[in-house]
Amino acid sequence: CASSAGEPDFGRSMALGEANARLIAAAPDLLSACKAAEYAANHVDCVSAMQHALPAIRAAIAKAEGGAA
Repeated sequence: CASSAGEPDFGRSMALGEANARLIAAAPDLLSACKAAEYAANHVDCVSAMQHALPAIRAAIAKAEGGAA
């Protein structure tokens, strides 16, 4: 990445790297949350199953966004 002056934009590169690292770290939690949501969507008592899955989904999203897991 380069700035408008043609110099490397290390701040942007660092921020992008940190965002990628958060997504990589959250990947297992995101997969687990997706599986829980898929189960809930196919479950007979979908509302109850989704309420059970929702905390894991929210935690995975927060972890991917750099918030508390």
